[in-house]
Amino acid sequence: VGSEMCIRDSLRPPAWLKEGLAMISVDQFSGKTTVQPETLAALERPSRQAGAQSYRQVRVTDPDAAVYQYVRGYWVTRYLDGTQPDLLRSLLVRQQSHRELEGKVAAAFDMDHEEFWSSIDGAVVSHFGQADA
Repeated sequence: VGSEMCIRDSLRPPAWLKEGLAMISVDQFSGKTTVQPETLAALERPSRQAGAQSYRQVRVTDPDAAVYQYVRGYWVTRYLDGTQPDLLRSLLVRQQSHRELEGKVAAAFDMDHEEFWSSIDGAVVSHFGQADA
């Protein structure tokens, strides 16, 4: 995505995308990865897997859930940036519903939209696990 991409508040991207883009920007600005690869392990814990619905309702009183969602937003956005940068840019051109946006992402990775949030974690872990190996 790079520094040429900024998020307009009027676009109202989902929290996972907004936070993910913010952290990727920090990575690029600082010249280093700020979210450690070890955090991918959080995406492998079945007890932490949550659908998009629960992402929109993260309870700040549950620190584990908040960390999981933060980690997920970063890694899913980084996955998009690394594998589908044109798609990522297109998601930031106009306001769209979160469901529409997530449907486009699911389609780009040949995932069923209804199963997207239960499938994406494994794809992300597999991709970055191979990249780090």
